[in-house]
Amino acid sequence: ETLSDPEKEAAEKYRRVMETLQIEAEYGRTVEAYQETIDLNGQKVLVDILRVGRLSLFFQTPDGKLVGQYDRIKEGWSLLPSKYCREIEKAIEIARRERTVELTRLPLGRIIVP
Repeated sequence: ETLSDPEKEAAEKYRRVMETLQIEAEYGRTVEAYQETIDLNGQKVLVDILRVGRLSLFFQTPDGKLVGQYDRIKEGWSLLPSKYCREIEKAIEIARRERTVELTRLPLGRIIVP
């Protein structure tokens, strides 16, 4: 609403745009872990979510047996092979500051330029 307000000065509008861009850029450089209930193949499942900037969302069940990734094309969650269980668990622990930072191997896929 500030940007469309004709009574606001251009400097204020510019400041608000730059502030918003800075917040968005910062969000892209952060990781976060939290619990949430998701729809997985038609069932509600409580999982730990791992957000890696704006790159990807992963999940792991509390028992550590199932892991998956959010599929933007399908707009839903899909399971990943069990070989990623340990790496996603480590990344969640790092995001929660329960473990020291280290490199992890997460399936981020390829970047495709249109």
